[in-house]
Amino acid sequence: MFRCVFLLFWCTVIFISTCSASLESFLEHGILHFNWTGKPSFADLFHAMPESPSLAFLLRKLGHAFVFFFLTAALFLLKRNLTFSGLAAFSFAVTTEILQLFFQGMQDYFMSKSI
Repeated sequence: MFRCVFLLFWCTVIFISTCSASLESFLEHGILHFNWTGKPSFADLFHAMPESPSLAFLLRKLGHAFVFFFLTAALFLLKRNLTFSGLAAFSFAVTTEILQLFFQGMQDYFMSKSI
């Protein structure tokens, strides 16, 4: 039971950190806000990695790897099946990348920090 609750909690943390309008506002002031856009630019999914990425950009990518590795580990502890855990975590990662396009704020912040 605890593992299921933790998994739900971790997926919520990932969703909030990727789709909220301002992660800093949430962490500093406890204000959680989402800006929905009905017509996202799907071309944003195919932005190339910058030629000379900033340290902040690289740390953010390392953070993505960490949270999804942790999600895979949590799924593995629940199901004891590495293939299932890896595919489920990968599917959730793809889903959050697509959902992120529908929420303005974080992707604008990420793009401004990657230049």
